[in-house]
Amino acid sequence: MNYSILDYVHIFKGQTPQQALENTKETLQLADSLGYARYWFTEHHNSTTIFSMAPDLMMMLAGTLTKRMNIGAGGIMLPNYSPYKVAENFATLEAAFPGRVDLGMGRASGTDFLAKMALQMTREKMYELNTADQIQEIIYHLTGTFPEGHPLQTLKIPGTPLKPNLFM
Repeated sequence: MNYSILDYVHIFKGQTPQQALENTKETLQLADSLGYARYWFTEHHNSTTIFSMAPDLMMMLAGTLTKRMNIGAGGIMLPNYSPYKVAENFATLEAAFPGRVDLGMGRASGTDFLAKMALQMTREKMYELNTADQIQEIIYHLTGTFPEGHPLQTLKIPGTPLKPNLFM
């Protein structure tokens, strides 16, 4: 049986964010030594007790502290990012930890309205991408397979194709 961990990086009563990170580091190393299959981080914003606002940054930390298990996001909240930025971040992670990167994606913002507005820093958009379009664009960026004539086809990410495991 494969075991996995989904970490919120809780800041328990009386703790600091630094202590929460130390707890996570210890748990990461223990889980890796015990043969856990995956270690994922959540994405939550505007909370005083959850310190996993940036799962991709937490994954970089996790990758440096582990050798065997997959590291992942459960998940990246797509409304908060451009597909290009998600693809760049996960291409970087995949290059650093080949074959161990899981990109879990979600369609919610993972927060309340005020934090959502602050994260997205826009009050209007030229056009809205739905979740399926965002996922497809991320795949195009990671694989370098934009259809001919796509307006973003000239954008490049070094080392593509890079293919983290994708989850929804």
